[in-house]
Amino acid sequence: MSAKLVLQGIAVAAFMVMLHSGYSAREYLMYSKSIGRQDLSLPIEIVLECLVSLAIMTVALVISVGKLKPISYE
Repeated sequence: MSAKLVLQGIAVAAFMVMLHSGYSAREYLMYSKSIGRQDLSLPIEIVLECLVSLAIMTVALVISVGKLKPISYE
């Protein structure tokens, strides 16, 4: 397998983790509202899951792009 394909797979996996953190945030907020909690801040685990997956996805996509072509205005 090529390195580009592996990096794109890592980016897709990181995106799936980011979707999971969004779902977890929604479920947590719905549960907090249902029990009447006033403080609706997210737990640090959900925030870290989102930020780490964003960082991994960004790095994997930037590396998988490869060498950029020069821009010409002609």
